[in-house]
Amino acid sequence: MRFVFLFIFSFILISFSSFAADVCIKNSEGIFCGERIQEESNKSNIYNECVEFNDKRICGKSCVKSLWGADCKQSKYESCISNFNGVICGYDCKEHFGIAVCASKPQYRCIIKFKMASCGIKCRYKFGGIQCEEDDKNLKVLR
Repeated sequence: MRFVFLFIFSFILISFSSFAADVCIKNSEGIFCGERIQEESNKSNIYNECVEFNDKRICGKSCVKSLWGADCKQSKYESCISNFNGVICGYDCKEHFGIAVCASKPQYRCIIKFKMASCGIKCRYKFGGIQCEEDDKNLKVLR
């Protein structure tokens, strides 16, 4: 009797769980699944904004515009730097004596040394240059 009850109970659970489908989205940060992900992804579009600079339209979140340039964050975890050379937004932004640099992904770290700037994984100043185990090919630099 106990076996029959467990079989019926398991069948009911499996039947109902097959109707609850997760919704998945893919963006630059990865693939995310869940019942509420659709609701959250629709809300994020409300906060997008755009700015115009030199006949170019730049869109994202918390856009920064100055006389010298414009850029927007693509994630709430990014920061922006504005100076006389322009505006850049990204991860781990650093500025030192007129050079500014931002990484394109959160796992990259940036370094500035002697008028040189680079971002990547495990970057060090070595042999008169900056060397990284993995270079950030999409970093943003202002000079």
